[in-house]
Amino acid sequence: MKPVGYWPKELFRGMTDQAGYAGFGGTVEAPINRPTPPMGSGHFPSEGDGKAAYFQYIELVDKHNQFVIPDPELFDLVCSKPRCYQVSKLTETLQGLQFFFGGPGDCKG
Repeated sequence: MKPVGYWPKELFRGMTDQAGYAGFGGTVEAPINRPTPPMGSGHFPSEGDGKAAYFQYIELVDKHNQFVIPDPELFDLVCSKPRCYQVSKLTETLQGLQFFFGGPGDCKG
């Protein structure tokens, strides 16, 4: 397993020592009044492993520079077009903290 997603504070204006929050997910865009494209693999999270897109082994680095698994209850799930895209709850599994996301799209932008 190889860590991804390191963002040094120099990339962000106004950041001194640490971030105030972290977010994970996806986004899609389409011209106004055009169908939106699929997100992730194009499958809803309920289709699960082997179908839906996912994040797993989610960890953060704390103020002691140690990897920690965040409390899943502290995350808010946000989905602006649930008819077209969805996100599952964060769950702890053998693959660490994970969630599924995505959908077929085809919503008018």
